[in-house]
Amino acid sequence: LQCSTRCVGQWCLASLHTACSVAQALPAKHLVYRKFSDLVDRGEGKRYSRHLVDRRRLHVVGGKGGDGACLYTKHTKHHMIGPGWPCGGSGGKGGSVIVKASGGQKSLAHLKGDIKAMDGELGRKKLINGNSGQDSIILVPRGVIVHELLPVMAEEDPALEAGAEIQEFVRGQLLVDLDRSDDQVIVAEGGHGGRGNTMAKPHVAVPGSPGQDKWVELELKS
Repeated sequence: LQCSTRCVGQWCLASLHTACSVAQALPAKHLVYRKFSDLVDRGEGKRYSRHLVDRRRLHVVGGKGGDGACLYTKHTKHHMIGPGWPCGGSGGKGGSVIVKASGGQKSLAHLKGDIKAMDGELGRKKLINGNSGQDSIILVPRGVIVHELLPVMAEEDPALEAGAEIQEFVRGQLLVDLDRSDDQVIVAEGGHGGRGNTMAKPHVAVPGSPGQDKWVELELKS
């Protein structure tokens, strides 16, 4: 089999040809299992191969919740000792990563390896809460099934403590089967926003919680 960048009129399995530029461009953790080319006519007698990607691994991270504010407003009518009345607002909720089926998509080739939603905004003065982070929506074709991936590395492995990158996974539970358009599922929930300082706890503000951090596998049913 020839590389897809050189072959014309032949099927090319990029994942089986080590010299293929497409296979070399993908990291090992995002390697697509099956690829094939179909020829596309772009005029002037030139034909190029277009890859149909039917499986993809993604690292999805929900946005962090915004921190609560520890702020005060000055005493206006009373001469009191202290920083003032507590008036810190709560932080906004972090955005979530959502997989949504769309009739306009035919392949998974447009998806990137790491997808993160936006963080929530910080709380503000005068008890104004921060805005929620924007969700990150992943558009996929109809007929995609989503599995959660679980890391194989043991907890006692020193490489895991050193922050080494996880390369091996096993399939976990089936999250959803997207058969119809506009079907969607939240694969990584955003963190909750922290509470600002109040009269009950005038000097305490709670930080926002982190969003979910997961690996998922998307597969287009044949």
